[in-house]
Amino acid sequence: MRELPFTLRRGHLLVAVAIVLLAFALRVALVFDRAAGDGRFIPPPLSDSDTYFQFARGLLEGTWPNKPYDYQPGAAYVYALLLGATGQVSIPMLRLALSLVDALAAGLLIGAGWLLSGRALGGYLAGLAMALYPVSIYYGTVILLEPLAAFWLCLFLFLALWQRARPALWRSVLAGVVAGWLAATRINLLPVALLWLLYLAVLCPGWRAWGRHAAALLLALVATLAPFTLWNLHAGGRLQLLQSGGWWQLYAGTNRDGDGTGGVSAALAAEAFDGAPDAVYRAALFGDLVIDPGRFAGLLARKFAIFWSEAEPGNNDDFFEVRAFSPLLQSLPAVTFTGLAAAGLVGLLLLFYEDRRLAVWLAALIVLVLAGVLVSFALSRFRYPVVVVLHLLAGYAPVRLWSRWQAGARPGPIRVVLRRYALPGAGIAALLLYPFWALTGDPPPVPPKRTVAALPADARPLNVVFDGVLTLHGWRYAPYRERFPAAAQGWSEPQRPYAVELFWSVQQPVPAAYQFFIAVVADGVRYAGLDRALGTVTYPPQTTDRWQPGVIYAEIVSFGLPPQLPRGRSLPVMAGAYRLEDNRPDGALVPVPITQPPGLASLTLQHLAIYEAGPPPLPDDWPGSELVFGDPAGDQLILRGYALPAAVDAGAVVPLRFLWQAQTDLTRDYNLFIHIMADDGTLAAQGDAAVKDGLLTTTWRPGEPVSSDISVTMPAQPGVYPVFIGLLDSASGERLAVAAPDFRPQIGVIRVR
Repeated sequence: MRELPFTLRRGHLLVAVAIVLLAFALRVALVFDRAAGDGRFIPPPLSDSDTYFQFARGLLEGTWPNKPYDYQPGAAYVYALLLGATGQVSIPMLRLALSLVDALAAGLLIGAGWLLSGRALGGYLAGLAMALYPVSIYYGTVILLEPLAAFWLCLFLFLALWQRARPALWRSVLAGVVAGWLAATRINLLPVALLWLLYLAVLCPGWRAWGRHAAALLLALVATLAPFTLWNLHAGGRLQLLQSGGWWQLYAGTNRDGDGTGGVSAALAAEAFDGAPDAVYRAALFGDLVIDPGRFAGLLARKFAIFWSEAEPGNNDDFFEVRAFSPLLQSLPAVTFTGLAAAGLVGLLLLFYEDRRLAVWLAALIVLVLAGVLVSFALSRFRYPVVVVLHLLAGYAPVRLWSRWQAGARPGPIRVVLRRYALPGAGIAALLLYPFWALTGDPPPVPPKRTVAALPADARPLNVVFDGVLTLHGWRYAPYRERFPAAAQGWSEPQRPYAVELFWSVQQPVPAAYQFFIAVVADGVRYAGLDRALGTVTYPPQTTDRWQPGVIYAEIVSFGLPPQLPRGRSLPVMAGAYRLEDNRPDGALVPVPITQPPGLASLTLQHLAIYEAGPPPLPDDWPGSELVFGDPAGDQLILRGYALPAAVDAGAVVPLRFLWQAQTDLTRDYNLFIHIMADDGTLAAQGDAAVKDGLLTTTWRPGEPVSSDISVTMPAQPGVYPVFIGLLDSASGERLAVAAPDFRPQIGVIRVR
């Protein structure tokens, strides 16, 4: 049996080589365009592109990996191989090498097109589609995962279709290796191996034949991923397939992603949920469903629309920014993703009536990429791998249409035509028309932006007015506190989420979109926070220039608490507003003043303390005490120890030492009073201060030992003075209950000499 339904001649190969060279030349031209006009041609430090490049450099120098993989490692190894082959470790050389890899991917797609269509023209058209498609040219030059993912996927498709022509065990082995490298490059594409196994069940009927191919594929896949997994076990002490940065980006915080393209969710996921990918997936995805199913469904619909639209939402690199200064991209036909998708889906429809199983398999590849976008962000680079399948089908469509025309195919009865063509065609049309309606028609959001008639009873009122028109009515802890406990607790460990719900309104129509910030600040330094246009954090996005006056809009805002936050201090969580004005000569950021209440310069929502994971044990060098203040049903803390001087000089300023431990999450800030009493029952000296300087009790972590020194000026007259203490609510002055008269126990005596 021949592997191609036509005779492969030298002329076919020459045309294929010409297309590959054309693809390479276009990508090289774009590299030069970017070198001349792109400020990010050399990626900035700590960007994803720079990180992958530094990993590759580290491999060549023998300094990486030095810990478990925190990025998908496949790219670094391929980059190191490419740079080592060129003998020049530089960004320009790596971009040129990737251009060649992407051009070779177009060559593989030509072969896949030959096998799929059975015509030389089908391969040429598929290869030309990839060679000339502006977005493919662009992604062929980025130092990200996209050019490698496209290459591995093209090779995977070529092997799959070759296997369709003539099943061979060695091709299943090679497919397993390719699937392994595809997974090491983009872990969310690992399920293509499962699709291959299902495909083999069709090609190799019978358990024995299928079992041989499946075993070959799986063994090759495991062998390819084993070095990464064993290294993670060695370096990290736990068995994991890959520790992938992209894994935590995929899922966390989806419900708080206002436009479906990342934004706040990326920061929340990266900083708040790092280190537990699988648990993050389940907790975040199902948590979002529980918080607001309707809003979650609306956000998924928007992502679905963006996926099929002509939008190319940028992330790390932006196609439209590059096209703005690239003469090459501007000179090419403006083929959009929607146009490519239309041609590809027509090809899929035609293939369905020739080989339904193969059509379903290719549709499953498309759905696989779509699913990854729906549960992550509708970013151009996340969507990009699907264009490989669409290029292939777009090349198949005209060849198949021409073949049917030549064969004199004629439609049957109207009912057959409707059943076979109109209904599937209507489904494809709906896929393509919905994005246009959603993105260009600006449909009413479903569900609409959340509003409230009045501030909820459990919210903390603020009624702070910015700029005379923008009011922050108040805030409350985010729903489902078990998922976002930091704000309610007043304390957190690093790399956890902080989330609150804010309630805003405008008093009159405003022409500009106000921005807001919420941030954790220490000593004038901002350590963490969120800046965003008001109304664009929680789905659906609706900026203040589209708000109805007097209507209160509610939004959940969240960000991650990074590891560099200072420990054991009450840090203010501040909020404010500003405008962006591009026409200002001194910069675009315009702070918005607080106009009500008068004299308020800045706004603090609450204080938050950060502690290391797990409370430390109580120190054993303190005198013991078990003096219990408060009630287990409310605020309760224990004086675990204290140290009083036995004798002091009259009038001396003496520190008294205390060791405290909160038993519950404290809801009030308490001050400690110290009463030093005379023999006649009058107050001889006293001290009043926060229980711990710089650490409000509402930010204490239960179980955390808190030591403090309170300085007291001793009486001027010698004598022996009993010492009493107590705790006061700093707001109301109410004493916290303790088993002592007047809630004021005596803890010892001090002799003044």
